[in-house]
Amino acid sequence: MSAGETRTCLLLTHATGEATVINEPGPVLSRQDWQRCLVHIQGLAQQARAVAIAGSLPLGVAPETLGVLARSLVSPERAVYVDTSGEALRLALELPDGLGIKVNRAELAAGLRLPLDTLGQMVQAGQTLLTRGAVLVVVTQGRAGAVAISPEGCWQATAPPVETVSTVGSGDSMLAGLAVARLKGESIDAALALGVACGAANALNNRPGYLEWHVTEKLLAQVRIKKI
Repeated sequence: MSAGETRTCLLLTHATGEATVINEPGPVLSRQDWQRCLVHIQGLAQQARAVAIAGSLPLGVAPETLGVLARSLVSPERAVYVDTSGEALRLALELPDGLGIKVNRAELAAGLRLPLDTLGQMVQAGQTLLTRGAVLVVVTQGRAGAVAISPEGCWQATAPPVETVSTVGSGDSMLAGLAVARLKGESIDAALALGVACGAANALNNRPGYLEWHVTEKLLAQVRIKKI
């Protein structure tokens, strides 16, 4: 085990509906710690049909490691999604062979070092990543919904209007809905719609990554999908 305290993340929900997230630093991992972690991840991945590499890397782990790990898990039987930011994302985007990329617009703009102010720019950025080997690029835009770019085509999903309590965990919920739909054989546009509905459902409460299926179904009926 590594030395140091376990990372603690606190979510403070204000009466105004806004939320403050306090992400404390975790322990610094040694090379030996990280190698043990990799072995554990590789073992778990053998039992999975989909894997999400999400969030930030532990302290002490080089940023290029995330992309290397993600690519090592790709197989014909297993989908691998990356949802990160900063230098780890930038390096993963240089060689996204076989990966699904799910990030918000600001993260992708920073990762590619490009302005992504318009729909056309987002689509072009996604298509660039496809030429580098990515299999799917999903760009989220909060209340504005999300865009999916794939070899099969490009789609834009409009998010249903909700009274937001907290958006913490909505990105993770979105990716979970997208991944589950794809595992069930749903088309990319249908998977995008479910992902957007899951993200919106999560925003209705102050429990990160929590949603109720009957609420999600109602929101899914309100998601509008357009091919672009």
